[in-house]
Amino acid sequence: MNLRRAVLALGLVALAACGPDTSTFSIKLTLTQGDAYRCPSPNCAGIMVSCDTVVSVRIVDASDPSIVYLSRCLPLPTSSNLCSLASLDLTGDPGAPTPTVPNRMVRVEVLVWPAVALDDGTCPTNIEFDARGMPVAVSPAPAIGGQTYFLPGSSSVAEVELGCQDAGALNELACRSAGTTRVRAVVDDFDTRVFLPPMVARDIEVSAGVPVARTNPDTGLTEWLLDTTDGAMPNIVPAPVPAWQHDTKLEFDQVACVEVLDSGTEQTHDVTCRQIPVGADGFDVRAFRLAKSSLNQVVGVLRLPGAPDDGLVVGIVVDYLGAPVAGATVLPSKGSVRYVNADRTMLTEDTVTSPSGMFVSQDVPFDAAWTATDAKGLAPSEPPVGGLLVGAATIVVIQLQPPPVTP
Repeated sequence: MNLRRAVLALGLVALAACGPDTSTFSIKLTLTQGDAYRCPSPNCAGIMVSCDTVVSVRIVDASDPSIVYLSRCLPLPTSSNLCSLASLDLTGDPGAPTPTVPNRMVRVEVLVWPAVALDDGTCPTNIEFDARGMPVAVSPAPAIGGQTYFLPGSSSVAEVELGCQDAGALNELACRSAGTTRVRAVVDDFDTRVFLPPMVARDIEVSAGVPVARTNPDTGLTEWLLDTTDGAMPNIVPAPVPAWQHDTKLEFDQVACVEVLDSGTEQTHDVTCRQIPVGADGFDVRAFRLAKSSLNQVVGVLRLPGAPDDGLVVGIVVDYLGAPVAGATVLPSKGSVRYVNADRTMLTEDTVTSPSGMFVSQDVPFDAAWTATDAKGLAPSEPPVGGLLVGAATIVVIQLQPPPVTP
């Protein structure tokens, strides 16, 4: 059998491209869920990878391991999870002889190390495996690995079960790029405060960002923009609860933002921000996506022809369970807010929220501080952050503390 290209896949069968009139086989990888070497997730998207990572793929003779038909030691393509194994190219250098795998019993080995574990970047080849096909007596020990015996021609798939000796080693702070901060985000729907379904999540772009002040050259006034340079966050968990993550070189100073860019011709830039600890090497952000229909409602109640270029604040006060709160007062330290009525068709003249819980602003600057309270005197569970950002709808969700427990 001529093995010209094998594409690794987790949970998927990919054809190996071989010459005419020959058998074909592919390598299929699975993640063990057994008691020994159990992996954190059965899905490759659930194995986080932030470190530079090296993968060894070898096919050797089953009876004489010194006979090597294929041996590759390759860097894992850049990704945030183990699914990038599917993009490994095993063809070797262009013009190199095509590896030949005879129709006799062979051993297929796949092992994964964080690059920092390999002093010279060379993958160990003195591999021993136990009865389950898991690597033992290997130094340095792989984070993930496994092997199987396979007879080419007997099947179109050689399935290798991978065990996780130390999957966390692929996602440790010590092996991340120096000077980076890990940002992880989930995105909820503004109207329901529930995570986006995967079918919606796949069509949005998510980025980490830093608010930056500048002087408008035309007005001479201070305005704020969101810097998302090196902030693009890939979707690391497509389902059931989508999540995004990125190690960025952005420098955060007490406040971090996540921008959600909706798809389509009329793209909306929805930005959610939060306070973060000084010097944090990583943090989570709960961001919100404002559906275009909801943005159109806000634009309508403000009687605007469209979303203003100077930005817009769209907010809501909710209780500790996430339900809209009526009768709450929202007070920014600068600028003003207006409240939206129960069915979101007009602004009210009231000084408290309606049953919709919503408020809007066109003049609260980004560096303003917020206070809020409801009729029972309940305050926000954490300090709200937000204000006008050029070209964006800044989402301010104020969640109140739970009521005190009475004895």
